[in-house]
Amino acid sequence: MAEQQEADIFEGYLTREQLAEKLGVTRDTVARWSTQGIGPDLIKVGRKVFYHEDAIREWLKTPVVRKG
Repeated sequence: MAEQQEADIFEGYLTREQLAEKLGVTRDTVARWSTQGIGPDLIKVGRKVFYHEDAIREWLKTPVVRKG
């Protein structure tokens, strides 16, 4: 029952690993993005990092400006 409650609490959230898999990048790349202020907003629960699906969608809508 506790596992079910935990699953419900985190419904709509992805772990760093899950986000990396969906984007086709490594977990380390996603971690680096967060330290550089790049990537979707995140929340931390203890040592765990989660990304809400809405924050991911908003981040993906953000236009990228490339110099060069």
